[in-house]
Amino acid sequence: MLLRDIHDDMERYLEYDCYCPGEIYDASGFFFQVFKADEECKELYRGVDFRNPEETVITVLCRNQLINFWVRGDKITEAERYDATENNIRIMPFAISGALSAGEKLDEFKPGETKKNLDEILGIADAVLIS
Repeated sequence: MLLRDIHDDMERYLEYDCYCPGEIYDASGFFFQVFKADEECKELYRGVDFRNPEETVITVLCRNQLINFWVRGDKITEAERYDATENNIRIMPFAISGALSAGEKLDEFKPGETKKNLDEILGIADAVLIS
């Protein structure tokens, strides 16, 4: 399956709604990877977001990343990516549906890597602006 096959709005979203075409950021909001509509992927989960019942979340595995796409009506409104660890693949449906067990959390391929990279960036920057 290709990313474009996941939802009718995928090509428009990747081209026009990402900060730059195809950029999908991680949960920190700092680090991105570029994805294209013709990339191979596998849909893992589709369900209502427990935090906002008006939105559906579609989780796909693309390359070595899990990507959640939030859909409202016929439009994709947001996307966020996570490392596709065995743990994250297993618990993502529970996180989306609000049924995550106490103590379970998403993890990284290399534990602490995001924090380490953020600390390095902030250590050399006088200021960081996020819009």
